[in-house]
Amino acid sequence: MENKTIEYILTKPFQVGKGGDFIDAEIIKITEPVYRDIHKANILQQQFLITLNKNKNETKANNDVGIDDIKGKDLYMALAMGGANLELCINTLKELLKTSAFVNGDIKITETILTQISIQDFNLILGEYLKSFLLGDLMN
Repeated sequence: MENKTIEYILTKPFQVGKGGDFIDAEIIKITEPVYRDIHKANILQQQFLITLNKNKNETKANNDVGIDDIKGKDLYMALAMGGANLELCINTLKELLKTSAFVNGDIKITETILTQISIQDFNLILGEYLKSFLLGDLMN
């Protein structure tokens, strides 16, 4: 069985080198984490659970909302406003992307490529990563 993947369409494409030329980076394809990534994945889950714990009352009021009803940007906003350690989340996601993400499907994410991703896109990728790979079991 093949691992689940998501494709994130960049809101702010950038140029990336490929075969001596520059092409537009438009999509980031991300594969779900595997056991090798468990410690990093658990850090992101833990930060989200910290957010939920700090916002218990709001969570109880919205407990009929399923993971399919939530957008990645909503999850990022919850982290940002809910007391999560965003620096830890961002650094953790950077490491996860370097092991499981590709630009336009075939260019491996590197530190150099990461520096070109806009802040808005990176924050939205964080939310989509949580939604797609880490929170399904926790939210249902």
